[in-house]
This record gives sequence, structure tokens and C-alpha cells, in this order.
Amino acid sequence: MNLIREQAHSLSLELASRDILLQEYQTKLHEKEDEILQSRGQAEIPREGFEGDETLKVLKRELADQLKHTRSIEARNRKLEVENEELRSYNKSISLMEEERRSLISKVQALDGLREKVSNLELQKAILEEERLSWTAFLQDDPDGIQFTSPAHLARAYIQTKIEKSTLLEKFGRPDPLIAERDQEIIKLVAIQAKLEEENQGMKQVLKKDLKEKQRLERQKDLALKEATFLREQLKTYSTEEEVMMAGNYDDQKSQRIEELERLLGEHKLEINALTRQLEERDIARTADAQKLEEGLDYQRSVVQFQERVDTLHKELETSKQAYKIATIEIQALQKQLMASEATSRMRVLQLKDNPAARHEVTKKETLRVLREENKALLAQLEGQPGGTKFVPISTLERSRLDVQEMEALVAEKEKRMTRLKEMWSKKALEFRQAVYSLLGYEVDFQPNGRVKVTSMFHRSDLYGGVDTGIVFDGEQGTMKLCGGPNSQFAREIRNQIKFYVEERKEIPCFLAALTMEGYEKTTRAQQ
Repeated sequence: MNLIREQAHSLSLELASRDILLQEYQTKLHEKEDEILQSRGQAEIPREGFEGDETLKVLKRELADQLKHTRSIEARNRKLEVENEELRSYNKSISLMEEERRSLISKVQALDGLREKVSNLELQKAILEEERLSWTAFLQDDPDGIQFTSPAHLARAYIQTKIEKSTLLEKFGRPDPLIAERDQEIIKLVAIQAKLEEENQGMKQVLKKDLKEKQRLERQKDLALKEATFLREQLKTYSTEEEVMMAGNYDDQKSQRIEELERLLGEHKLEINALTRQLEERDIARTADAQKLEEGLDYQRSVVQFQERVDTLHKELETSKQAYKIATIEIQALQKQLMASEATSRMRVLQLKDNPAARHEVTKKETLRVLREENKALLAQLEGQPGGTKFVPISTLERSRLDVQEMEALVAEKEKRMTRLKEMWSKKALEFRQAVYSLLGYEVDFQPNGRVKVTSMFHRSDLYGGVDTGIVFDGEQGTMKLCGGPNSQFAREIRNQIKFYVEERKEIPCFLAALTMEGYEKTTRAQQ
């Protein structure tokens, strides 16, 4: 398109120059026609005004030359008119092509926008495709037999599950009569348990009192037995004294009374022993009942605790089963993704037989062999001389020499490579700069810190009084700087291009191309 524009511009300039030349030729033609008319008028004048035949011959010759020149001018004029018509039609076609170029530029700009939209849509499509593959991998192998064909289907199932959950919560969240009845029974049982606890405490208090009474009676019994024994001894002593003192006048009635009293005392003892046994049996029965009651209460508590523990374990088991199912589904999805990635990443790598990796492997094997030999030699030397030695094994010396040779060869190779790279870089950099200068019209100069200076061939510094017309681009900071300053003539000339292409549209290539076209047009006008 730029080439067509240049051709149209050159043709328009040539057409203008030919129009000017045509006007000049037409002016000269009119002058010659006037001269011819004057010459013909003079030819009709009587010949006596002439000085001779020579003058007439000269006039005829000049008249013939003028006629010939006039015919050639007319022929050239006709040719120029034809060319003028062709150039006018060509100019019209150029204007049409210019309009078409503008429409194509607008279409290209629209196409760029569409291309950007297409890239964004492709990116969104890739993201959505990844999301679809992820949820498809999770849901296509459902153990319950439910197949989801789209996210809408999944969302619909989620809403349905949510509604069912709310319905179940509403249904089972209300108080159940059976549960209320069981709660009442539990409250009654708790009250009965509290009452039994109180009775148990009362029985324990009564038992304590009975035990104290028993101990008191036991002590009284012991005292009574001691007292009876003491009285019996006194009675025996008294009876003995009476028998001795009375000398046969012993009172039999008194003896009978005493024997009766002893018999009554024995009966009382038997009755006391029976009552004691009955009291002990009652205490034992009460203690057994209390123990049975406590054991029953402890058993009930244990049963309730075990039931709660069983319920908790059931809940944990259900949670573990759900976690296991989810983990199984995730493992299957990851396995499928891994198989897909392995299937897509299968490739064969072609490499040369003599490559850096192979050379490194050979060097490693050689070094390992030398180290093994050195190790064997050192072990043999140490076994031969237990106290140690100051000599170096020949294998160690060979390994050291081999290392030195390898390092020298490596250093020489690196130096040679660096020299070649520097030469190639200098040559390629010069070729690159020359190619850029000849193709794009800019002299490129690479500066430190990632900066690049460009100078246009159509905006040389000698055209602006020696002021530097270079433009420095800083890639790290993303800035552009004019070497001649913002107030130089060059800066004032390109201020509109900077505002239009750089500040508004952020298009550096278009800015440089516009500078090249503008400089070329100015230089062409100056040469013409």
C-alpha cells in the first residue's frame, strides 16, 4: 500500500510537471503561430521591399522550419493530451485506490479488534474447557448411577437436593409425640432415681443408727455378762461361805431361786443372741439391697454411656465412609487426568550421536574409572604400610594429570568459543544494523541497561544544524527520550506523531513508520 502511494505521488508530480511543460509549449505554439501569420503577411508585401533573393530564401527556409517545428509541436501536443487523459484516468484510479486503501485500513483495524476478541474468546473457551473436563472427570463415573451432562443439570440437581434437605429439616425438626413421651418417661425415671437415691440415703442413715445401737447393745451385753459373771462368782462365794458357816442349815429354797434366776438369765442370753442374729441378717439384707440398687444404677449409666459411644462411632463411621467415597472419586479423576496428560505428552526426542550429554557421560565414566583405580591403589598401599606413607600413588598422579589436561582443554575450548562468539556477534550485529538501516531506514545503536537508540536516515543531524535527532527507548522502564531535547526543531516537527501514535495509541512501530514516510516525502520534494 505504501508503494502504491509512492507511485501515485510520483505520477501526480510528473503529471503536474507535464502540465506546466504543456502550457509552455502551447504558449510557444501561439507565439510561433503569430510569427507565421506575420511572416505570411510580410510575404504578400511587394518584393521590392526585400533586398534580394537571398533574403527571400532565408525567409522561406525559416518559414519551412517554423512549419515543421509547429507540426512537431502539434504532434507532441496531441501525444501529451493523450498522456494527460491517461494520467487523469490513472489519477482517478489512484484516488479510488486511496479510498479503497482507507476502507481496507478501517477493515484491518476492525479485523485487529475482532482478532483480539477471538483470542479472548479462545482463552475463555480454553478455561471453560478445563473447567468442563474437571467437573466431567468428577461426575461421569458416579457410583450411584447419576450422570450429569452439563453444569445446568448439576445446578438443577443441587437445587433439588437443597429443597429435599430443607423439607427433611422441616419434617424432622418438629417435636415428635413419641420423642416427647420418651422424654416424659425419662423425666419420670430420673425422678424415681432421685427418690430411690433419697431412700437409699435414708436407709444408710438408719443403718448407721442401727449400727451405733448395735454397738451400744454389744457394750451393754459385755458389761451385763461381766456383771453376771462377777455376781455368779460372788454368789458361789456366798454359797460356799454359807455352807461352811451354816453347817448343814443351807437354804434349799434360796438355791432353787438362784437356779431359776440363772435359768432365766440363760434364756435371756439366748433371746439376745437370736435378736442379734436377726439384726445382723437384716443389716446384711439392707446392705445387699443397697448394693444391688447401686449396681443397677451403675449398669444403667454404663448402658447409656455405651449407647452414646455407639451412636458417636456410627456417626464417625458414616463420615469416614463419605470421606472415603469422595477420596475414591478424586483419585479416579486424578488418574484420568494423569492418563490424559501422559497420552498427550508422548513424544520422541531426536539427538545427535556426539552431543554434550553423551560427552559428559563418557567423561563421567572415565573419571569414575580413574577414581576406582586410585582407591584400590591407596587401599593396597595402606595395607602394605600400616603407619602411613608420604608418597603419592601413580594412579593419583595420573588422575591429577588427567584433571589438569581436561581443565586446560576446557579452558582452551571456552576461550576459542568466546573468541568465535565475539567475532560472530560483531559480524552479525553489523549485518543486523545494516539490514535494519537498509530495510527500515533506522540506524540502531544498542546501549547499556537495555536501552536502544534509533536514528532515521531521513532525519539526520546535519539537516537540523548538528543537533542529535536520535530517539532512545528504555525497555526496562518503558520510556522514550529525544536526544536533542523536547524543544529542538526535530522534537517540534514530530510532536503530532508522538501524540497520535505513542501517547494515544501506544504503537511505537507505527510511529517509526510515520517518521520514515514523512522524512521520505520531504527529502523527495527537496530533490525535485
